[in-house]
Amino acid sequence: AQQMLIHYKYFDETRAAGEGTVNQFDELLDNPDQAGPVSQAIDTLFTNASPQTRTGPEQAMARTILAQVGNIGAIVTDVAIAVFFSMLLIIGAILLHSARERLSEFALLKALGFGSRTVIGVVVGESLLTCLVGGVTGMMFALLLIAALRQTVTQVLPSFQITSLAIVESVILMLLFGVLASLLPIVQLSRLSVRDALGRV
Repeated sequence: AQQMLIHYKYFDETRAAGEGTVNQFDELLDNPDQAGPVSQAIDTLFTNASPQTRTGPEQAMARTILAQVGNIGAIVTDVAIAVFFSMLLIIGAILLHSARERLSEFALLKALGFGSRTVIGVVVGESLLTCLVGGVTGMMFALLLIAALRQTVTQVLPSFQITSLAIVESVILMLLFGVLASLLPIVQLSRLSVRDALGRV
């Protein structure tokens, strides 16, 4: 961890507020099981002091600071929903544009005797492949990022990791997005007229 040492007197002289006070003292215990009794003993010593001390584990203090910022879980969830919705629109637009450019190809498949299910299967397969490739790539980057930041963030966020359940849910979302993104191209192909599409070639 990076540290900076400075003379307290010089530092205190330049402070805009809170001169002569200290925000935090760190105590390193030989036995972590004694954290509760030691914290209580310290706060007892300063019961009549102004301001009073509030002693506790570093992780509890970090959670308190995060709670003051806001509901981190709700914020992350809202951002994730917005990102997923944007991704769905982008993937859907890309697939729809691709289907329009390949109408003659799909019409040729139908003219050769391939049924609508086969053509729709091709579109759904491309959509699933696109979502799976993008999702797995993003998940790999996330795993690498978490592995790089775990030592730094562990004290503030002890559960900073991707669980097996999260991976399963991510794969399910990839498949769901693949199916939803292919709905517009499927609707367009269901209305495809072989004669009109081949006439555009």
